[in-house]
Amino acid sequence: MGNFSIEKELIRNERLVTRSIQIGFFASAFFLANAVFFDVAVPFFVPFWAVIQSQFPKMRKATLAGGIIGAFSLNFGQLFILIMQLLLFQILNKWKQQPLPLAFQVSIATLTVQVLWQIIYAQGLPTFDVWMAVLFEVLLAYVMTLLVGISVQGQPLQFSLPWKADRIIASLIIVSIMVTGMTSFQFGQFSLSIFLIHLLLCVIGFRFSFATTVMTATVIGTIIAVANLSFTGMLSVVILTGIVIGLSRPLGKVGIAFISVLPSVFFFLYDATLPLDSVYFVSIAIAMGAFLMIPVQAYQKVEYYFQPVSYTHLRAHET
Repeated sequence: MGNFSIEKELIRNERLVTRSIQIGFFASAFFLANAVFFDVAVPFFVPFWAVIQSQFPKMRKATLAGGIIGAFSLNFGQLFILIMQLLLFQILNKWKQQPLPLAFQVSIATLTVQVLWQIIYAQGLPTFDVWMAVLFEVLLAYVMTLLVGISVQGQPLQFSLPWKADRIIASLIIVSIMVTGMTSFQFGQFSLSIFLIHLLLCVIGFRFSFATTVMTATVIGTIIAVANLSFTGMLSVVILTGIVIGLSRPLGKVGIAFISVLPSVFFFLYDATLPLDSVYFVSIAIAMGAFLMIPVQAYQKVEYYFQPVSYTHLRAHET
C-alpha cells in the first residue's frame, strides 16, 4: 500500500510538471511569434517549431497553438505568412530524397514565402529596403534554428546536462528574443518585459556567480538594443543593473532586491532621455516584490523536477 501511494504521488507530480512544461512551451512560442526585429522582421517561431517538433513530440500541440495565437495577435497578414512558412517547412522536412539540414529548410521556407508575399503585396518587384529586410529575416531564421539546436543539444528536457558556455549563451539569446516579444504587453502601469528582465537578473544574481549575472545582463541588453536599433541608453541601464546585482550577492535576497534599483535611479536623475517613467519603476518594484516572495525551497524543487530521470517519458523517440 505504501509503495502504491508513492507511485501514485510520483505520477501526479510527473503530470503536473508535464503540464507546466506545456504551458512554458506555449508561452515561449507565443512570445517568439510576437518578437519583431528592426520593426519588420518576425522570423523566430518557425525555427523554434522546427527543432521542437522533432525533439519534443509531446510538446507539438502547445508549441503550435502558442505560435499561431501569437502571430494572430500581431495581425492577420503575419498569421497567413506564418502558416504558409510552416506548411512549406513541413513539405521540405518530409522530403526523403535528399534531406537538407534543418536550418536550411527553415531558411528556404522563410525566403520563399516572404519573396512571394512581398511581390504580391507590392504588385511587382519590391524596393531595395524590402529585399534587405527579407534577407535579414532569412539570416535571423537560420541563426535562430542553430541557437535552438544548441540550447536543446539533442537531449529533450535534460536540463541537468552540463551547461557549457555555448549552451548558456544560446539559451540567454533565445530568452532575450522572447522578452522583445513582450514589449507590447503593458497593463496599466505594469510592463511584462521590464518585470521579467529585472526579476531574471535578481534570480540569477542570487543563485549564480557575478560573471554569469553580468553575462546575462549583457546578452539581454544587447539583444533588446539590436531589436530596437538603439545601441545605448537602456543597454547601459541593463548592464549596470546586472553588475550591481552581481556585486550585492553577499548581501542576500533583501540586499539584492533593494540595491538592484540603484542603477535605474541613477540614470533617472542624470539622463532625462531614457524611458524611465512610472511604468518602468512600478514594474521593477513588482519584480523586486516577486523576487523576495520566492522561497529558497522553490529553487531546490525546480532542480529536483528537472533531473533527467523525471522526463524519460518525454524523449523524442517515444510517441
